[in-house]
Amino acid sequence: MSDPNSDLDPQTDMSLTGPGAVQTFLYYFSLMTLIAALVGSLALHLHPASPHLFMPAVATGAMAGTLGTLFNRTTHFSVAYQNRRRFQTQLERALTELGFELDQAAMAAQTDRPPDSYIYRRPGFSGWLTGRIFVLLQPQRAMVAGRAAIIQKMGRKLL
Repeated sequence: MSDPNSDLDPQTDMSLTGPGAVQTFLYYFSLMTLIAALVGSLALHLHPASPHLFMPAVATGAMAGTLGTLFNRTTHFSVAYQNRRRFQTQLERALTELGFELDQAAMAAQTDRPPDSYIYRRPGFSGWLTGRIFVLLQPQRAMVAGRAAIIQKMGRKLL
């Protein structure tokens, strides 16, 4: 969904894109492989490094890594707009429909964030599970970044 022809500043672009597919896969793969090996060793009374646990643990880690990469990797898209105020209204409406609201606390805490950048999150416990949406507005162009599943829904609403 990212726009390779984006004219966003690469320094700013990198600060909003977060971990990509490789880092996300490795995170879920390693964590679930470790958990599967430990749970399997406790349940079957085997050593965690046992070859009988190794293959199922790696298979579990590979499945978790693949699913985590599909749904939870950070991705972004760029969208051009003519009227900034109209675009911001459309963006706010799309984010509200998905249950997101402006995260004033996070924005106040990040003093080094670029100007015209906004952070949105869902309120309550669901905010911890869905992550944040980062929006950077530049003249005639905006970049929206967040978890792949949410960004895909946002893209359908804005593009």
